[in-house]
Amino acid sequence: MAASLSSSVTHISAYVAVDAIIKEEIPVIDLSILRNATPNQRSQLIQEIGQACKEWGCFSLINHGVPESLRTSMMEAFTEFFDLSEDERKEYLGKRILDPIRHEMGISTTAEGEQYSRDFVRIFVHPALHSPSKPLHFRAILEEYARQTREIANDLLTAIGESLGLDETNGHQILVGNRYPPSPQANQLALGLSAHSDTPLLSVVMQKGSIHGLEVMHNGRWVPVQLIPGSFFIHTGDLLEIVSNGMYKSLLHRVMLDDRSTRISVVTAMGPPVENIVAPAPKLVEIVSNNSVFPSIKYMDYVELVKYNPFGKSVLDLLRI
Repeated sequence: MAASLSSSVTHISAYVAVDAIIKEEIPVIDLSILRNATPNQRSQLIQEIGQACKEWGCFSLINHGVPESLRTSMMEAFTEFFDLSEDERKEYLGKRILDPIRHEMGISTTAEGEQYSRDFVRIFVHPALHSPSKPLHFRAILEEYARQTREIANDLLTAIGESLGLDETNGHQILVGNRYPPSPQANQLALGLSAHSDTPLLSVVMQKGSIHGLEVMHNGRWVPVQLIPGSFFIHTGDLLEIVSNGMYKSLLHRVMLDDRSTRISVVTAMGPPVENIVAPAPKLVEIVSNNSVFPSIKYMDYVELVKYNPFGKSVLDLLRI
């Protein structure tokens, strides 16, 4: 099983009124059990991880071992990057999908005409580490944070692979820092990022403090992600749905903004090299009466299709056989 590389997202028109939001318990996984468990405990936890991927496409991760001091330093470093002047950041304003460092800022519009406001910087960190030159301490913090979150992602990918009966292999890693401004209208929510799924196999998300806004689609309704202090939020991506032959679903999610404060998040994404062919695992094709739910596709071709998708619907739905 491969690990995502691209921060490309598939945008889907799925805006649901706020009054349709419900509160549900998102699964919680204890990574320390996975790392230190007896064989029976590990087997049970792998089943729980598989169930979370199948029913939710996400879970909260606790006892992951990343010091809070490092998490805070990484968040502060991204905040300092976004606080640089536009002139200092403009060298990273990228036009190409595979630029090692790619920065965008301002208001974007989806194919359905929905507008959302977000600044982001996407950085390739493994196997080769890239980093902005400013802030000066950014690279050292980035390197250590990337190493520790890569270990987490690889542990989880191994467990997810075991839950599907697949082998796990290492892949590429990127980090994405996001900054969402407050809603421009008092006491009203605004769209920070429209409903979408992410390209990678797996994403590890860190959110700042008590600022909420991330919502996930579950059973046809939006569920706000309630932060567990010190936890990571883990969610599945398009490639995992392809590799699992549809057994595990890519998470549909969105970001809503309130008028209280700026929201910062840092996303670690794992995936294969862009030249790899992505396809349903043969073992899982056999389970579905020898039928592939998706065709084989080169990862770079998938990224391009997501980036330039003119249809305003999920690329997975476009590919589904």
